[in-house]
Amino acid sequence: MFAGRVDQESLPQYYSAADVLVVPSYYESFGLVALEALACGTPVVTTSVGEMEDIVKDGVTGYVAKDANPQHFARLIEIILLKQKQNGLSPTAIRSSVAGFAWSRSASLLLDAYRSVSADKS
Repeated sequence: MFAGRVDQESLPQYYSAADVLVVPSYYESFGLVALEALACGTPVVTTSVGEMEDIVKDGVTGYVAKDANPQHFARLIEIILLKQKQNGLSPTAIRSSVAGFAWSRSASLLLDAYRSVSADKS
């Protein structure tokens, strides 16, 4: 089913209802969609772009494909679905894997980076 554009407030319902989020991108600056899905307990299959390898724990919260080959992606999706049938993927564990990406922590890290750069210039 393709829902088209979905309001930000409704996205958690969609992510939570999904069996897997598939992101076969050639370019991602960060990977917010994957982070949002994981925060809802939904595993992710993605390519190795942007920060995806830092966000998705390969084999634990999803899979990071080394290329965008459709057969490879299909196999990784199949593996996720089989793991879910065998209760091998815990939505709670998937959610907790991204707890460190809170806005407050991100803002604090950004401020630290700015402080470090400005201290170097002094």
